[in-house]
Amino acid sequence: VLLRDVSFESHCEHHLVPILGKAHIAYWPRRRVVGISKLARLNHERACLLADRLSALSGVELVTDAFFNEFTLRLPKNANDVVNALADKGILAGVPANRLYPGKGLDDLLLVAVTETNTDDDFAAFEAGLKEVL
Repeated sequence: VLLRDVSFESHCEHHLVPILGKAHIAYWPRRRVVGISKLARLNHERACLLADRLSALSGVELVTDAFFNEFTLRLPKNANDVVNALADKGILAGVPANRLYPGKGLDDLLLVAVTETNTDDDFAAFEAGLKEVL
């Protein structure tokens, strides 16, 4: 399935900037053709699920309840240290906010993105790994 010149307009809550443009989207359906709006809903549902699971861990706080497929967590430890520890376990945890905004006092914030490619096993590994490293 190929969609061309899909116009989009959004706003990045993490960078506080507008995002405008056109995208070309292609995907190879596994079992059946799914519309892009269904993929968007799936991404959002999956992101909400992971955000709920991770923010239920002791010391982990969801920074904002309003998000699409990426969200920010406040951790009880330095986000760089957490990301590196999880990477050692083969888990891609996200991006520490201080990598994007060095020196701004965001050392405990972690940006997490969810897509339709993330599985329940990925979520379980992320949750267990985060619980262990915290």
